[in-house]
Amino acid sequence: MGQAEDRGVPMPFWKWILAGLWIVFVGFTIAFVGTSLGENEVTAARLGGILFGLAAVISGIVLWRILHFGRKASP
Repeated sequence: MGQAEDRGVPMPFWKWILAGLWIVFVGFTIAFVGTSLGENEVTAARLGGILFGLAAVISGIVLWRILHFGRKASP
């Protein structure tokens, strides 16, 4: 049994897909900022980091809530 099941968190395939998409989005955010800085576009890096970073944090919180929805109560 995996660690998620041990903690009472059911993990169907669609939750894995959502988690994977979030990881890709965070990677895109890091790549965008790094590429913009590499091209000496500091303003684009700053604004993109703020915009995409904020979206990543908010979607991460929403994803955390979705992943823990339906969690079994611990004894």
